[in-house]
Formats: sequence, C-alpha cells, structure tokens
Amino acid sequence: MKVAYYPGNVARGAMMEVEDCIQPLCKTLGINLIELPKATSDGGNIIRQASPRLQHALAARNLALAEQKGLDIMTSCATSHRIN
Repeated sequence: MKVAYYPGNVARGAMMEVEDCIQPLCKTLGINLIELPKATSDGGNIIRQASPRLQHALAARNLALAEQKGLDIMTSCATSHRIN
C-alpha cells in the first residue's frame, strides 16, 4: 500500500525518534511511504492563533499534493491537518 507522507517539522528536526519509529513500523506493516517533497508546514498552533484560515489553507495544500498523486496522506506531526 502506498501512502503520501508528510513528516512535519518536529519529527524531522527536533524529535528524530518519531521518524526513527514511523519508518520501520510502516515498512513492517507493508506501507510504502511516498514523501511529499514540496509539502509545507501549517505552522502548528502559532499560525492558528494568528490566522486559522491560513493554517487551513496550508493543510489543504498538503492534502491537494497527496490527491494529485492519488494517495491518502499520513503525517507524524501532532498539529498538521488538524482542522477544528
């Protein structure tokens, strides 16, 4: 199974153990992660406090990138794609 993957800033930068866990786990489960190289951060809670509309637009952009590839999307980021 192929799934578009956006690791997020924290998993890729500050908390590498998240990425070190996700990659082997998905491999074991037979999930082929296709990273979205042009995915953008949605700014987490910082952008949401200033502009929820901007945060939603940034998250929607990542969803559209995955949709262009015909894939569902997965992220290990705690705040990405959180629309409420």
